[in-house]
Amino acid sequence: MRKLAWLLLLLPSILMSLSASYTLCDLIASMEINNTDLRKADQAIVQSELDVKDAKAAYHPAIDLTLTGMYMPNPLIDDIVVNTNDILTQLGRPPLMQGYDIKLYDGMESTYYNASISITQPLITWGKITNSVKLYETVSDAMRIQRSDKEKQLIAELKARLAALYY
Repeated sequence: MRKLAWLLLLLPSILMSLSASYTLCDLIASMEINNTDLRKADQAIVQSELDVKDAKAAYHPAIDLTLTGMYMPNPLIDDIVVNTNDILTQLGRPPLMQGYDIKLYDGMESTYYNASISITQPLITWGKITNSVKLYETVSDAMRIQRSDKEKQLIAELKARLAALYY
């Protein structure tokens, strides 16, 4: 019973493979799309190009922006008020009949904001930025060559397997 089930599952794929004919170009295109090694090489190329862009970004200034905010529902310090009679008694004078209140501090605000920006521009690098850009460009070129080499190797292997199947 199991063999019959497997046969029924495999029968459509066998029939499709007998009716389909592939050319070398079709097989190479399929290999380029489905091969994991080539996909990994493509991702390595993309990463190396991003590294080159990151190295070139060192030519430009770095801008850092910081925004902060704070809210306190119950501020710690209320209004600071001093009566004139308190000041006069400290100076050794007699107090007035009616003292006046002087507000020294309005109290803490409940909301505080802070913003800061810093701009950093390298002025003298003694060629470090230029050398790093050249280095990353060389690595990117090496990744492209490695991918091309892997693709040529896989195409040669595919041709050898087709020749082995034919003969």
